[in-house]
Amino acid sequence: MDKLDERELLKRTEYDLNEGEFFIIESELRLNDFSLMKRFSNPEKIVTIHDNAKPTLSVLKQLHAYSDYLSDILEDHSFIKVGKSAGIIKNSSLRESTTSLTLRSENNRKVKLFGRFSSTKQTVFNGFNTEELASDELYKMPNLFLDVVLGSMQLIIEGDNIVSPIAIYFE
Repeated sequence: MDKLDERELLKRTEYDLNEGEFFIIESELRLNDFSLMKRFSNPEKIVTIHDNAKPTLSVLKQLHAYSDYLSDILEDHSFIKVGKSAGIIKNSSLRESTTSLTLRSENNRKVKLFGRFSSTKQTVFNGFNTEELASDELYKMPNLFLDVVLGSMQLIIEGDNIVSPIAIYFE
């Protein structure tokens, strides 16, 4: 990071970035490990443990369905958002478990995110605002599906940065 900073190649903002630029920002960490959510939101297990959970069963079932779908897609990865910068991180690359990080981020502690900018989300596809794809555009399907699911949960919105996280740390 020091060498990037010396060469003025490290931006200290998440605004007005160009593709490939390195940046560092400080903001609240929002970590979404969908495998963890899937385990926590299993409606059958929760009702068995606690009868008071029955009124929230439909919400739990919906959360469990989303989490089940996304945990299958993302496998050993989590979706993170720091400020307006969103990305995917590999859980096995983290020093702490996602369970531990989830507990640590509950109190809105700020983290520093060092990453590389990819793009700004111009449109979040919701399933209704998509045009018919040509046969040579099938590569766009994973992005469309992620948009529909992440967008419907308000985890990603128009104007968010799509980034490749390099390091995340608490100070």
